[in-house]
Amino acid sequence: MWEPTTVVSMTLALAKCSFKDVQFSQLRRSHVEQWVKTMTSTLAASTIHTRVNNVKSALKAAARDGYLAADPSEGVVLPRRRRASQAMRVPTPDEMRATLEAADPWFGTYIRLCAFAGLCLGEASAVQVGDVEFLQRRLHVRRQVQRAGGQEVRISPPKYGSERQVCVPDELTKAVSPGMSTT
Repeated sequence: MWEPTTVVSMTLALAKCSFKDVQFSQLRRSHVEQWVKTMTSTLAASTIHTRVNNVKSALKAAARDGYLAADPSEGVVLPRRRRASQAMRVPTPDEMRATLEAADPWFGTYIRLCAFAGLCLGEASAVQVGDVEFLQRRLHVRRQVQRAGGQEVRISPPKYGSERQVCVPDELTKAVSPGMSTT
């Protein structure tokens, strides 16, 4: 039922879970708290949230099915995540110009897709000429490239139904048109 990337994420979270060998009858909130504390010294807050949420979904299922009296992860305090407004720094026009001038032409187009169409790296990697409505200056985001393990990749729809149409500047439609490159 899960997407392959979800399987990878769940497997990793469970493999790194410090209390994975504790019997349900012995499992306490302190086990979860200690695991979170251990992760705090080496992982980013967002990674900890993801791993705890993955394990928490398994614990909640165990509680629903009667294997646990209650979810021991309930109420465990997780590290604070940075606010997106503080975590992201938008490059200045001069910085973007310098980056584009330094990039190879094909990579300049990739940078433009990310910067001027707001695409994620995987979405920009999956753009095809048929995704662009050149006269309407619209780009359809229909797929993304994801790692499938090792060096392999797979093509899948964007996450969480985020298929969308993006209005793009004329310069970007020229950059992605066949036979054109913008330096």
